[in-house]
Amino acid sequence: MKIIFLIISGCDNSQFSNLEIYKSLLELSSLYYDKIKEKYDFKYFFCEYNNLITENIVEVDNFIYIKGVEGFDKIYEKTIKSIEYINKKYEYNFLIRTNISSFWNIHNMFNLSNKLPITGCLSGIYIFNDFITGTGIIMSKDVCEVLINEPFHYGPGDDVAISNNLKKYFNIFPLKDNLMFYLINDDSNIPDDINNILYFRIKNNDRKLDIALFKLLLKKIYNI
Repeated sequence: MKIIFLIISGCDNSQFSNLEIYKSLLELSSLYYDKIKEKYDFKYFFCEYNNLITENIVEVDNFIYIKGVEGFDKIYEKTIKSIEYINKKYEYNFLIRTNISSFWNIHNMFNLSNKLPITGCLSGIYIFNDFITGTGIIMSKDVCEVLINEPFHYGPGDDVAISNNLKKYFNIFPLKDNLMFYLINDDSNIPDDINNILYFRIKNNDRKLDIALFKLLLKKIYNI
C-alpha cells in the first residue's frame, strides 16, 4: 500500500461542540476518500477516543478507536497509539497525519508521493518556527517507527512535539511553494485556480460555513 491517511477526529468541546457539524464533516470526508480510493492505492482511518470499547485499541471499518476520552491535550497520544497499531498491521510507503477539518486533493498527493523518498521522509508545510503544521505531516514508515519510540508528549502543540522529536534524526523535506496548502478562514474564500493546492485547511468561527465549503470542494475537485 502506498499511502495511509490518519485523520485526527472526535467530538469534544475544544473542537466540535455541535455534534451535527462533526458528523457532517465525517460524512463529507468519507465521500471523497471512498470515491477516489477506487483509483489510488491507499487506506484512511479516522482516529478517535472511545471509552466504551473493552480493548485498548480497535479497528472498525475506517475508524481506529483508542480507549479513553477525547481531549485537545491528548492528540499526540492518540496519534502515536494509532501509528503503532498501523505499523504492526500494515505495510505502506507514506503515512499522512492530518485532521477532519482538512480537505485533500488526493490526485495531487499521489503525484507528490512519486517525488518523495520512501525512507527517511519527513515532509509537510514547514512553519516559520521550525515545525510542520499538524494538518499534514507526511512520514515514511521508518520515520513513523522512530516516532513511536520517542518519549511521550502531554499537552497542546502536538505538531511541534512531533517535529521536535523527529528532526533530531531526519531532515525535514519542506513542500515547494507551488504545491501548498490553502487556509480558508473567516476572511478568505476558495481560490479559482486550485490545481497546485495539495490540501485545504478549513476552520471558520461559524463551523456551518465549513460544511458549505466542503461541499463546494467536493464538487470542484471530485465532482460529487
